[in-house]
Amino acid sequence: STSVEIIIGAVLFPRFWIDGLPPLTAAWHALFYAVSAFNNAGFVPNPTGIVEYAGDPWVAAPIAIGVFIGALGFPVYLNLIRAWKTPRLWTLHTKITIIMVMTLSVVSAGLLALFEWNNPESLGNENLGTKLITVFFGSVNQRSGGFAAISHEGMYEHTWLLEDVLMFIGGGSGGTAGGIRVTTLAVLLLAVAAEARGRRD
Repeated sequence: STSVEIIIGAVLFPRFWIDGLPPLTAAWHALFYAVSAFNNAGFVPNPTGIVEYAGDPWVAAPIAIGVFIGALGFPVYLNLIRAWKTPRLWTLHTKITIIMVMTLSVVSAGLLALFEWNNPESLGNENLGTKLITVFFGSVNQRSGGFAAISHEGMYEHTWLLEDVLMFIGGGSGGTAGGIRVTTLAVLLLAVAAEARGRRD
């Protein structure tokens, strides 16, 4: 976890420094964001948070990656480190977590774009690049990260509901995310499917 945070901080530091922050302040912000991202805390060291960097891939990508890795869960990425090239050695837990996280990320990105793409109070007035980056960033953060690249005040109420549902689900078991966990959701869905088919297991 420390190595991931150091890498993320090292990537963010030049961006904050170029933005005009003094070196020590830039280093502090970079480290703070790195730790906050990996731990899915969503805390920010500056009043405006990520909003002022909306559409900036240099900031959005490393933070989103940190949130994603932290939310997968320690059992998953330890399994991936040991058997990255041999998926047949992945545990059932790893497979279910990855499938659910990817599915929920795609669904949340699609719904966020559908709901807010033309909303003048959020994404409506942004260019295409900023919209795409913001939707990608939001799809990773809505479930557990807590960072927001657009102001929630201008979002539609159905977008708030979407975020409530995604936050309730959360991330992977054994990770830094909250929620009931994606594996719990998967088991519930599989149980419903089995019950509908008349199966005992």
